[in-house]
Amino acid sequence: MRVKEFLIASVKVVTGLTVLLLLLFPQAPLNAEELKYPVPSYTGDELGKLRAWEKDWVGKKIDASNIDQVKEFMPENLYILYKDTEKSGKVWFVIAPYREIKPTTGMIKATMSHAGTAKIGPKGEMLNWVSGLPFPIPTTAEEIANNFGVTENHGDNAFKQAIAQVVDGIRKYDRNVGFKATMMWFCGRTEVPPLPEIEPNTKGIRRAHQFEWVDPPALRGGRILNVKWKDESKDWGLWEFSFGTRRVIRKSTASRQDMRGGADNCADDERVYDYNISAQTYRDLGRKDLLLGRHVDPSLIMKNHIEGDIVNSGVPRERVKVYVIEAKHRDPNYLYSRQIYYIDPETWNAIYADKYDRQGKLWKIFDYPQNTSKSVLTGEDIPYLSAVATIDVQRNHSTVGGYFNQSFGVSGGDVYKPDYYTPDGLLKYGY
Repeated sequence: MRVKEFLIASVKVVTGLTVLLLLLFPQAPLNAEELKYPVPSYTGDELGKLRAWEKDWVGKKIDASNIDQVKEFMPENLYILYKDTEKSGKVWFVIAPYREIKPTTGMIKATMSHAGTAKIGPKGEMLNWVSGLPFPIPTTAEEIANNFGVTENHGDNAFKQAIAQVVDGIRKYDRNVGFKATMMWFCGRTEVPPLPEIEPNTKGIRRAHQFEWVDPPALRGGRILNVKWKDESKDWGLWEFSFGTRRVIRKSTASRQDMRGGADNCADDERVYDYNISAQTYRDLGRKDLLLGRHVDPSLIMKNHIEGDIVNSGVPRERVKVYVIEAKHRDPNYLYSRQIYYIDPETWNAIYADKYDRQGKLWKIFDYPQNTSKSVLTGEDIPYLSAVATIDVQRNHSTVGGYFNQSFGVSGGDVYKPDYYTPDGLLKYGY
């Protein structure tokens, strides 16, 4: 036997033995003693260096005149917007001190209880996940993406209301847009009993929410029902109640890529990305130490906004070591050719993103500050996206605003019962 053939045969034998050993002796799941969770963004010497830097910078107002001094801590495309006052307006932000955002007791308990059980399947789907953070020590871009994908359960049951402006940066005027929504997580629950799943859940629902337009007047009263399934191979359920015809229409999943209400984001853009994680492939781009919006009161966004400015002013920005991953949709005809997500390692929210059109040119910037709100049930802080700035850099256009009247961990009433999140419920409450 030739040397080359001998080596190939040897590799096959070793590979076969490795697979056999893994089947016979699978890796033991992580346990509470091995697992360090939660992990703050900064510890030890890094935290000390950060505090020393903050002594010179906390409280300083940053605008186009001095942003070069903190350029190393800015996402490149956001830095360019702040520098370009002719396009963006005389926008500014304030540097705030880093404050750790801790998970709830329920999230910690669920993560510890199920540590090491979740895994990524052959089609990128997450398997064996029950509740909590599936990959508390992520080692791949797919694991980072799935952490982001499941940490959306704002107290298991939630209500939110958004008030925003659709901004024409060329003509320098705003138009109001707003909605309110109720949400329920059917599985992966960590706060409001029953835990971890509502039984029976015969349809295999992961999350559902009903969305009602408040503004503009032409859409007022219209409702949308979104249903996310546990089975990631299924397209999300999407139904719309038309206040004009008083009918419920089943919408195609492709319509999730349509812009809504004249705003700059589509349904897939909720939370920066709101669809099946397995619908995309991911690449790890490492960690970056950046100034991004945390502990941001949404009323500041409304107070400091100047009509016609496409970027939010007055955002308190803290340094945080985000995970950066690149996402590419498996559908070559998808809305975006690629997306770059910047994910907070403490909340796993995507608080910034760059999105590129089909020709590979930068199309949109998503600057989504976050805050915390007390759970109605437990009184613990629950992180959520408190404001939005979806900026279309090609059209010089944006949607900016904040989320108000947030209620997390709520229970009671028809809107927190499974029957509310059905097409029949959409029709009933639409009237």
